[in-house]
Amino acid sequence: MSICEICAAANLKSIVLQKVEAGAKDYPAAFQYRKLGPVRDIRAKSEFCVCCRWIHSIILRAHARRKTAALYNLQDGTLVECNLANPWSETMIGYRRLASEGSAAEVLRERVSWLELETLALEDRGDYHFSNNQLYVPHAIQWCELPIPTVSAFCAAQTAEEMEHRRFSGRYVDSELCPPALFGVWLDLCRRVHGDLCEKPTWLVKLSRPKNLKVIDVQRRALVDIDQDSSYVTLSYVWGKLEVLQLLKNNIDKLSQDGALTQENGVAAVVMDAMEVTAAIGERYLWVDALCIVQDDYENKMNRIRQMERVYGGALLTIAAACGRDANTQLPGVRSGSREPHQEIITFGDYALISGVVNLKSSLEFSTWNKRGWTLQEKLLSRRCLRFDIDQLFWECQCDSWCEETALETHSIFDGSRPLRGLLAESGRQYQAGHPLAPGDAFTKYTELVQDYTYRELTFEADILNAFTGILRALAINNDEEFLFALPESHFDWALLWESQGRQRDQKKNKTSFPSWSWLSWQGLIIWWAELMRKPTECPVIREITWYSLGTDGSARMITSREEIHEHGHDKNELLRSQWRNSSSSPPNRTLSASSAEFIDSGIIGAYTSHAHVRLKIDHDTGKAIIHNDVGLEIGSLSWSHKPWEAANDDRNDDLHELMVLSRRNIDLFGGEDRPTLNVMLVARQEDGGAVQRITVGTVDEEEWIKLERSWNYVEVG
Repeated sequence: MSICEICAAANLKSIVLQKVEAGAKDYPAAFQYRKLGPVRDIRAKSEFCVCCRWIHSIILRAHARRKTAALYNLQDGTLVECNLANPWSETMIGYRRLASEGSAAEVLRERVSWLELETLALEDRGDYHFSNNQLYVPHAIQWCELPIPTVSAFCAAQTAEEMEHRRFSGRYVDSELCPPALFGVWLDLCRRVHGDLCEKPTWLVKLSRPKNLKVIDVQRRALVDIDQDSSYVTLSYVWGKLEVLQLLKNNIDKLSQDGALTQENGVAAVVMDAMEVTAAIGERYLWVDALCIVQDDYENKMNRIRQMERVYGGALLTIAAACGRDANTQLPGVRSGSREPHQEIITFGDYALISGVVNLKSSLEFSTWNKRGWTLQEKLLSRRCLRFDIDQLFWECQCDSWCEETALETHSIFDGSRPLRGLLAESGRQYQAGHPLAPGDAFTKYTELVQDYTYRELTFEADILNAFTGILRALAINNDEEFLFALPESHFDWALLWESQGRQRDQKKNKTSFPSWSWLSWQGLIIWWAELMRKPTECPVIREITWYSLGTDGSARMITSREEIHEHGHDKNELLRSQWRNSSSSPPNRTLSASSAEFIDSGIIGAYTSHAHVRLKIDHDTGKAIIHNDVGLEIGSLSWSHKPWEAANDDRNDDLHELMVLSRRNIDLFGGEDRPTLNVMLVARQEDGGAVQRITVGTVDEEEWIKLERSWNYVEVG
């Protein structure tokens, strides 16, 4: 077959032969982006162009996963374009290992080994084209030398040199079954190379393994109890809406008998496959929530839920059913016919380009497992994770990510200065092993985790705290932190500034009693202001009031923040502060608790602060409520996504609404120089005169706040 003009101009052969110098930060400009033309033209040319045929096959397979019908053009005639890009970045290529002192030449790969074939719809807007992400599908293409390395050959390698001489090369997944030897190779590499970094993560060191843990004995196929020294594997999966076999009070004895746990007796397919994988790894015990927690024993169930960081953190590794819709979805590659890996290959002399089996990011985007609330902590709290995707296997531990389709494994030994993955770096931010997070970084990490978690789904809204408890406990241990209804006390003034893109939960229906000032009581995605998440140390929230948590027995305890409250003194904001803030004191008619161990939080917090009443104008286009003073001047704004307060609508613009000061920060509020700004909370009074309810938060210009008719009062927020 011949080659078309566009593919000839793209010069794919030069891409596979292009070298990258050690220490280079980017590819040569000529190799960064290749336009290959409309997909429908590529389809037509595939009859005679070997490159177009190869590209078209990759596109068809990539879009088949998304079930995209409009592959060649949209209904309005918009063409679907295809491009070839080099995504050179530390985020995309996290496999490049740089030693601490100038040994980059030894570890940086020589050749371009990762390309991205993308399809996207471009709408003609006259002078420019607009990208429609509806059809954006990136698909990995990798370089390799001939003969093409295979997963089987990697597993059969006897020495480190045999394993690593093709490192960073594409690899052919040559079996429909996941090779059991691969489980052992990856686990052995992790244990020998990573050592305590994966064996004893910093957040896990202070924790003991759970006591009286009930597990599946995969040899006896029965439930047994193990001691704290026994090694075991955990399973992370999606229950779905199926009626799965569960451990109940009345079947404990039955399921503890040899041979009781079989598919014929109702054990879910994913559990049966996980038992096979556990045995293949060389382990005997498997923990599965449905069968290892007594589901109709509330005390037992809640006790285990509070120990999730111990259960998953204490396991040797976690088997993750990443592509399962429910518990009866098999683990791909465990049974014959359960997966069909396929890769497209094109050769250029002694070299080849080989397509990836599946794009991990794209695969997880459509994964039910990755959308469930419970699976976030199961993933993050695991020391190691063996993730079964549609057509290939992935390994993730505290230090590395490996997969079948790319040769990424190494025998190099790294010291404690290497970046960590896992719980402390899951969303891209990397921290050093053995070191706690700086205060600002710790809060940023917390907000990222909450945002990821609240983007996910829960079958039962009442589980909003239960499914996040393990993460909170791990963060508390790692950062010496205390949480109050899921808000970190060390940054309590910052934590109160969350915004919700949903409505308040129906707590009566859910049988929960979370306070309105905690994001636990609200539906939808929870976010913090961009300034706080981007530069927490450069745009600090300045503490101005003292909060107290009120106990169920009528006592109170001070919420201890790492930020010192700014008392009267020499301060650039003192002149403004003195005009609205009075001295603080402890809550009236409350006894300060002497023992935090015996204190039980009621969910109500109290403080003396400044109050004012203002008028609001709802701007539905921006999702903000504009704050106006008595003469109609704009003095600030509130978050107003989905109108969180039903009573405040366009028909009530003349009503007065109560604001209370939370804290201070200096920000560029109106497009000019930094202005002293107050963080405020909109609250609603209750008919019974009890604690006020949080509605939303926002900012007010401090100089304009001083001009309002204000009062300094004690308030309780529930």
